Amino acid sequence: MELTKKEKSDAFKESFGDTFFATLINFPLQFILITIAFGWQLTAFQTTLFITSVMFTIAVARKYYIRLYFHKKYKKKQYKNK
Repeated sequence: MELTKKEKSDAFKESFGDTFFATLINFPLQFILITIAFGWQLTAFQTTLFITSVMFTIAVARKYYIRLYFHKKYKKKQYKNK
């Protein structure tokens, strides 16, 4: 089944939006997490585990809420077209 131009556009908008918000969140978050890791004098391995764990948790939550946002938008469009 081939996707329509509109479906491809919507997928791009969602992907772009998610990546844009991830960048806005991740840049300052990385700085904060590295500062904390240095303050706690973590090893390279501990720092990697710490930052990866926090970033993974935030990424899942971010993706969940962005997906819900776009799904609600999609449902509203479907309802209006009936």
